[in-house]
Amino acid sequence: MSHVGCWWDDYTIVVSLALNWVMAILRWVQVLRFGFGRHINFISVEEAHNFQKSFLAVQVVYFANACLTKASLLLLYHRIFSVVRRFRWVLWFAGFLIVSWFIACTTTAIAGCSPVSYFWDKNQPGSCIDEINFFRWNGVGNAFLDILVLCIPFPMLWKIKTNRRQKWLLSGIFMLGSFVCIVSVIRVTSFIVQDRQDPTYTTIDTAAWSSIEQSIGIICACLPTLRPFFRRLSGTCPTDLAGPNPNKSEGSDAQSPRTASPQSRWSSGRVGDEDPELGHSYMYPIITLPTGSSINTPPGEEDVPLHTLRGMEMEGHAPPNHVQSQI
Repeated sequence: MSHVGCWWDDYTIVVSLALNWVMAILRWVQVLRFGFGRHINFISVEEAHNFQKSFLAVQVVYFANACLTKASLLLLYHRIFSVVRRFRWVLWFAGFLIVSWFIACTTTAIAGCSPVSYFWDKNQPGSCIDEINFFRWNGVGNAFLDILVLCIPFPMLWKIKTNRRQKWLLSGIFMLGSFVCIVSVIRVTSFIVQDRQDPTYTTIDTAAWSSIEQSIGIICACLPTLRPFFRRLSGTCPTDLAGPNPNKSEGSDAQSPRTASPQSRWSSGRVGDEDPELGHSYMYPIITLPTGSSINTPPGEEDVPLHTLRGMEMEGHAPPNHVQSQI
């Protein structure tokens, strides 16, 4: 995936990262201005009210952050494996669960007290739901969704036509996402010590684990794309077949202007190729090449997107005649 352009999974994770920064800023404002980290008896009433207002804002940002991070992973899976129709339905179902979780949690957080102002000002008639149980159970739902999103790609990974070592390597990269599942479970258990009578002091652990959880989630969402990045840094980045070959002399092999060297492992697609499956245009990698393979694309022939070749391999069909490879 070293020559793939940006798509919605990339844009979504960038927005998620921005929300993560907003949540961090809100936490710092709570510490510096609203007495976060001190017992509520040692801060003013105004500071306590402001802390509760900011805490409500933090909840909404947290839910949006978690939702977008999971959505980014689903969009990444769609980008890679959408050639399989049943898998697309699985992604749609998972997306429905994630959006439903976000709407339910956000609505409950805002409307959990009647009136809403009772959440930060208890010196008025009103009532609230059991907030500790709400925090705990939305955390359980979040952990379940993390595990679901983690497990979704594995059946597809093991259907890819490649050697067992590559399958284990790809599975290992995706399994690194299990770290966020572990942190989600730790976050749920941290609610045991929370006391809503002293929220500025007893929410320290849960606030820390919430921030850690979302930060690790963003890192894990980016892990599948980091291998080409580190290969580029180490100077072993793949050769772009669409560009000029510096080792090729002028006038040699005029009939095959784009040929992969034995060391090449990836070729690039073209920007603007229309994809009938996904309904949008962007750059695809054409195919993954083991050492010793080559792709010869004669003039006038069409490049074949990676997802098309991958679908051919899964269904047992041979690639087009002009795509020569040893997979």
